[in-house]
Amino acid sequence: MDYKYRLAALALLLLLAPTVAFGRQLPRPLWSLISDADLIVIAEVAGTEELTLDEDSWDSAAAHLKVVETLKGPELESIRVPYAANMACPTPARYSENETVVAFLARDQGGWRTVALSYGTLYPKGAEVDDLSTMIAAARAIQESPAPSKTKELRKREWLVQATALPGTRWHGLYELEPGSDRIRSFYDRSGKPKQTRLAKRHRELLAEAFVKAPKMDPTFSMMLAILRGHQDPLVDQVALGGLEGLLALETLPWWVQDLMWAVLARFDDTQLEERLEQAGITSWEATPEQLRNLWSAAKQELGIPEVPPTEIELGSYLPVGGRTPS
Repeated sequence: MDYKYRLAALALLLLLAPTVAFGRQLPRPLWSLISDADLIVIAEVAGTEELTLDEDSWDSAAAHLKVVETLKGPELESIRVPYAANMACPTPARYSENETVVAFLARDQGGWRTVALSYGTLYPKGAEVDDLSTMIAAARAIQESPAPSKTKELRKREWLVQATALPGTRWHGLYELEPGSDRIRSFYDRSGKPKQTRLAKRHRELLAEAFVKAPKMDPTFSMMLAILRGHQDPLVDQVALGGLEGLLALETLPWWVQDLMWAVLARFDDTQLEERLEQAGITSWEATPEQLRNLWSAAKQELGIPEVPPTEIELGSYLPVGGRTPS
């Protein structure tokens, strides 16, 4: 097939494929990754090889995985996984040599392919590996159960809350419970997910406790505050304020600090956010660090927000894509 026709075919695919929106990969949290995968492994990326592009495949590389543990599917010692390493957008699967990956794979013409591009290769750190293993086993028990669909839905909601409580699976639970809390990913999500899931008081109490006990300094920090909107807890307020103060003290601010600031102001019943934005000269989401610091300083004084020592910040990354924001 001529390359210009291949490009035309890809453009059509990006417009029509159910998992892609405007060339961007639709968010794929853990529950659907588990359901769609025939094989889930914790593996060491022993190496990668370059492939020559041909008319039948877009794959430009193949990863060689040494299996450490199988979480779903057949027991294999090693796996070869071709992938489109040179694709710019949507973001392809990422296989980093000499690192440990949790890979979600599906059968493909006698071999294996990565499920959901970038979302199908996770790089958890430390205890996050145990969090993932635990929630994968729990999800499989629900998905593979012969229970009625209504029972499964109720059990899934409990699973999502537990996934949110654990640091290693926090984004995966949060995004399904409240997609809108992830401003960037939800913007491209045309899957028809509800904006928010109703949670019982005990669920919110569990999530508040998890936020206080194990806050993650990544976008899930503000996402947790969004789902705890209206839940009164002085410890949650203290952790949120300390985190925001710590972030604002950094020389370079992460992009999600704006979402965090709006979430914190909402906890203190700020009803004049639009006016504050106008006064600070913020006309879009692209605010300068100085504008944000000035806005926060003025809002604290006007709303009587207590002074809290800044938290020492160690920035994390989006777990779903191992530190990369997917396109």
